[in-house]
Amino acid sequence: MTNVAIQGIKGSYSESAARQLVSDCELVPCPTFETAVAAVETGAAEWAVLPLRNRIIGDISAVHRSLNGSSLRKLEEQTLKVEHVLAGVPGASVRGLTEVVSHPEALRQCRRFLGENPQLSVLVGHDTASSLRDVMSAGVAHRAAIASERAAAIYHAAILLEQVADDVDNWTVFGLYSR
Repeated sequence: MTNVAIQGIKGSYSESAARQLVSDCELVPCPTFETAVAAVETGAAEWAVLPLRNRIIGDISAVHRSLNGSSLRKLEEQTLKVEHVLAGVPGASVRGLTEVVSHPEALRQCRRFLGENPQLSVLVGHDTASSLRDVMSAGVAHRAAIASERAAAIYHAAILLEQVADDVDNWTVFGLYSR
């Protein structure tokens, strides 16, 4: 089985892309893009799957900075449909929310929703899935996460609102990298 480094955890969009690019893989979850790149450079993982560009926000500059100067080379690309939902603990409601958390790039893809809801304090998480996992662990009805429907299913969250991205035709191109 091939070790594949991703920024994020089970339920993240990077995990979905990794499973499409490498059907039989063991994930190496990493907290940042830099640590995912380093995992391949040090041999802790054979490959990395990293998001390169998104239809709404363009290039994922943090990934390009992480790859700059690295020894990694791109093997192939995969486009993944991205469907952000707002999810929280069962019984929570959109009206009762005061905080929303997600990965910075996901938050940027949902600027319209956030602008229409100025009562929401925006919190930055490591990735979409861990943001939702943490919301569920905290168990508070005033906080929700922007994540995928798959993450909501994995972490037993209630979907409070669907299609929170600025465009329903949202996708991200992921690259498969090796040494």
